[in-house]
Amino acid sequence: MKSLWILALLFSSMMAMELGRPQPTFDFFDTNADGGITKPEFAENSIKWKELMAAEEKKMEKMMNKMDVTMTFYDLDINGDEIITREEFKTLQNDPGWGCYETF
Repeated sequence: MKSLWILALLFSSMMAMELGRPQPTFDFFDTNADGGITKPEFAENSIKWKELMAAEEKKMEKMMNKMDVTMTFYDLDINGDEIITREEFKTLQNDPGWGCYETF
């Protein structure tokens, strides 16, 4: 149940971020501040904007990966003592969703 709540919160946060995704301003493109955007300014700053957005997406992905690890840890720590015992870890190995991990 805790996992479902966390996933719902995470999904709603992602949706809100996508809807509120920043948009470049006129001033971002008008780098010489002359009141107009030339073709070279537009081309150069379009590339910069794409690079900025790609960097933001990477940050978001790293954050999501950290959250996945945290959720997995707390999901496996069944008794909540912040230590995963051998018995608790077995739940990971028996879960078909974790089939990509080898059993050693």
